[in-house]
Amino acid sequence: MSTLVLYHSKYGTTKKYAEALARELSCPAINQETARDQDLTLADTLVFGSSIRASGLGFSRFVKNHAAALEGKHLIFFCVGASPTPSEEDLEQVRVRSLGKTYPDAPLFYCRGEWDMDSMTTMDRLLCKALLKTLEKKDTSTMAPWEKALKEAGQTKTSWYDEKYIAPILAAARGEGNR
Repeated sequence: MSTLVLYHSKYGTTKKYAEALARELSCPAINQETARDQDLTLADTLVFGSSIRASGLGFSRFVKNHAAALEGKHLIFFCVGASPTPSEEDLEQVRVRSLGKTYPDAPLFYCRGEWDMDSMTTMDRLLCKALLKTLEKKDTSTMAPWEKALKEAGQTKTSWYDEKYIAPILAAARGEGNR
C-alpha cells in the first residue's frame, strides 16, 4: 500500500507536520498546489493537511475538485490551528462546513500549530489585532478555550508544534484505527 501526504500551508506549520508524517510513513509530502491527478492515482492512502482558516479547511476545494480521483482511496484529514484541541463536535462542524457530508468515514485529526503575527499577511494581522482588542474587553471566565489561548498569546510569537499530535494520524495511515 502506498501513501501520499498532501498539504496546504500558509505559514509553514502544516508543512512541518506533513513532512514529519511523510518521514515516519516513508512517503512523499507534496504541496497540493503542485499535485497532479497522477500523484493521487498512484497512492492507496492519501493524507490531507491544512490549517483551519475562518472555520474551514484549506484543502477542501482541492478535495472537491479531485473527487473522482479520490474514489476508493483510504483518506485521512488533519488540520492545524493555534487553539487548544477542539472537541469532536467542533471538528465535525469544521468537516461539514468544509467538505459537506462527503467522506464521513475519513478521520479528521487536529494538530496544534503556531502563532506569529509578524509573519502574517497584513490582512490577517489586522483581523487578529481587531480580535485581540475585542478580547481585551471580554471577561476571561466567559471566553471559549480558543479565545483564552489567543488572548494569552497576544502578539507574542508562540509555538505549540509538537510531533505527539501526529501519532493518531500515523496509526490511521497504518490501518491501526481511526482515532
